[in-house]
Amino acid sequence: MAFLSILGLAVFLHGNSDHRHQSDSSNSSSSSDPLAKATTSEATSISPTDTLFDDPSLPADAKDVIISAGFECSLPAVKIVKLTPSQYEVQSTQKVATGGFYLLLRLDGVAGRTVQLDFKGSPFDKWGTATPQYTYAADLNHLTGFQSTTQPSTQPREEYRARSRAIDKPALPDTNGQQWHFFSNVWHESGEICLRQKFEQDSAFIALRVPYTPEYNDAYLATLQRNPNVEVIEVGKSKENRPLKIVKIANEVRPLGQQKPCILIYAREHPDEQDCSWIAQGAVDFLASDDAQARAVRERADFVIIPLLDPDGAASATHENIISTFDVDKGTPESLAYAAWFKKWVDEGRRLDLAIALHNPPPGAAFNVACPMMEPEEWRFKQCLQLHAVILDNLRKSGYTVRTDPWGKGSASQRLSGWLSSNYGTLVQPYEVNSLTPRQQLDLAQLREIGKIMACATSLYLSSDQAKMLFAQVDQTRKQRNEWQAKTSPSSEASNNALRAEFTYQLNADQRARVLSR
Repeated sequence: MAFLSILGLAVFLHGNSDHRHQSDSSNSSSSSDPLAKATTSEATSISPTDTLFDDPSLPADAKDVIISAGFECSLPAVKIVKLTPSQYEVQSTQKVATGGFYLLLRLDGVAGRTVQLDFKGSPFDKWGTATPQYTYAADLNHLTGFQSTTQPSTQPREEYRARSRAIDKPALPDTNGQQWHFFSNVWHESGEICLRQKFEQDSAFIALRVPYTPEYNDAYLATLQRNPNVEVIEVGKSKENRPLKIVKIANEVRPLGQQKPCILIYAREHPDEQDCSWIAQGAVDFLASDDAQARAVRERADFVIIPLLDPDGAASATHENIISTFDVDKGTPESLAYAAWFKKWVDEGRRLDLAIALHNPPPGAAFNVACPMMEPEEWRFKQCLQLHAVILDNLRKSGYTVRTDPWGKGSASQRLSGWLSSNYGTLVQPYEVNSLTPRQQLDLAQLREIGKIMACATSLYLSSDQAKMLFAQVDQTRKQRNEWQAKTSPSSEASNNALRAEFTYQLNADQRARVLSR
């Protein structure tokens, strides 16, 4: 689910009843993929008012299309009902609590065929006007399946959205030169979302949002190992023994008073929210480059970027796994490893001024970017508003839609960003980023561009006079922590557990504060 629950967002549905047409249901046998958590059955009852689709060019002996789930990162488990050799109904057999943000299935046996897929029931009925995508990539863990030879669209976005209003569907970017493409024919009817596409190759993956898998993350980060501007650090292993990796874009430690501000950008504390990994990757791609603008940004600030915080959760396509485990009593291998690394970073005298936590909202949200929550303390709320104004301005200049006001105030102390804020004074700013707005859908090139814009905008803010108050407060928090640390002798358990060690310092500080207040 998104960072906070989203209430009252309009869902725009458009119907077109003339898309189902011609032919009767077929009686060919069912088939299944041995990897699939899917079943295939014949249609047993069709309303007499329904007209089924059957491709007249399809040979009479054509085999069934195989629609499969059950592979890593796929979601949901599905039941397949064959209506005709060219039309299949897809029903989820798995309860998805998040409002249906995510879908990843595989099709086989589709070369040269026009296939219609009718997604029926929950969670598909929550997709609104979202248009899924497909790829012929053979391997979702390989870099070639996500490469792009195109730049983000330069078409004026207001013209783009006007075209969307004219056709009453989302405007779709041109994906020529990319590996993922939007379905060409999508409509809604009778509570279903229907897709029809002629496929050129025998196998295809279909997704609501383009997937970013743990193995892809490892392959991508491996390409950065020889980049002089970047250091990729493995901070530990997940519960299922997947590597936990951080990208550091920072100079060596400088003397006190000379350090650059430091910005953390991280994605996938909700592991099924795919868009945010591509944004984090876009920030890394930009900052790692020799572009003159990137060099200027690196001079203004250091960066720590985590494109995939929870690889185990991503592999199982779950919504919540380690998100609320940055707590003394809830530590996991992942939260303990990340906490230890950030504690060491701070103990070395490095700054950690700002944390940007990336999320996705449900399909149908009317914005590309929104801030769901800002810190409640008055002066920190003001800092959040000032930062948001800079990010908002830069995104709008590039044509993205941004919600002006946050949904509310609050904190999430048991998440990574909240834990950093509590212990080190880091300012927390979560963002919901949405590739599936009702008027404008985004491709991978555009998501990556948002990452670049966020890196530029956050560094601009931290290099401004407005951020001086933030630095002073962070410095004061760190000074108090260091004083508490010097007076505290953590237990042997706390010495090997950053969550418990920081809790010990806070506990002692709270006790002293109560004594001083008497």
